[in-house]
Amino acid sequence: VAGSLLGPRLLARVSERAAMAAGLGAVACGALALIAISPDTAALPSMLAGFVVMGAGLGVASVASTSAGTTPLNTQRRGVGAGLLTSAAQIGTALGLAVVVPLTEFRAHAFRLDRILLWRTRALRAPRE
Repeated sequence: VAGSLLGPRLLARVSERAAMAAGLGAVACGALALIAISPDTAALPSMLAGFVVMGAGLGVASVASTSAGTTPLNTQRRGVGAGLLTSAAQIGTALGLAVVVPLTEFRAHAFRLDRILLWRTRALRAPRE
């Protein structure tokens, strides 16, 4: 929400392209903050900061992309343009999840299988009394 409120103010000062780049850069910084969480640090503050930065960046980038996609259209077509942008974003999210979720499940399953095989191998190699 904060990023969506910041977006129009930023667009008044910079171009749509610069606002989109800044917003997507903030999303990337937030993702890097989440990746950088280590077992030795407190997770909650790091996660909170990462998600806040990502959310603000996404809000700014969304406002800028909507503006870039609807401004060239005449007033009678702007609603259709905004609807197409929203539909494309929803379809992209659905397709992205349809690809990413099975891949992560496959990776998690392979990791569990490796752990089970490693445990069994160690158990077979252990000296018996």
